[in-house]
Amino acid sequence: YFFNHRKYSQGAAYSFSKYQKRSAGSFIAGLTISHQNIGLDFAQLPEDMKVELPDERTVYKFKYNDICFLLGYGYNWVFKPNWLFNISVLPSIGYKHCFRDNIDGYDDIFSINLKGKMGLVYNHKKFFYGMSLKLDGHWYKSNNYSFFNSVESMSLIFGYRFDIF
Repeated sequence: YFFNHRKYSQGAAYSFSKYQKRSAGSFIAGLTISHQNIGLDFAQLPEDMKVELPDERTVYKFKYNDICFLLGYGYNWVFKPNWLFNISVLPSIGYKHCFRDNIDGYDDIFSINLKGKMGLVYNHKKFFYGMSLKLDGHWYKSNNYSFFNSVESMSLIFGYRFDIF
């Protein structure tokens, strides 16, 4: 939910569905649900590196579901006519449900995650040109292990807006 949806448009920065003429920001709240299934196999590492592992095992499996409430802020900065820069940071807290084959076994723990976006857009008449960077990070923290994984992406986009009516 965008608390200042009348003045702030995230669609102007990421889906190019609107034009943002003036700088504006908004608090953002929402719910995020995700599934992580990550396997790490260090068996092929040289022996001198294996001694640095936290225990004797060489295979680590992190498998869990997260249900989190997120609250953050997004800001669109119109720094010149037709130019828009957006940054959005959305930390989240909630519940992490771990599966039986998880490294710590079957357990439920506290969840802390992070979503972030940054976008740059230039609009020229009906054409638009954009670049966006996105991060979706998940932190697994238990009594035995601390592990952070993330998915980052960068997109370069150009397009043309068609009038339907």
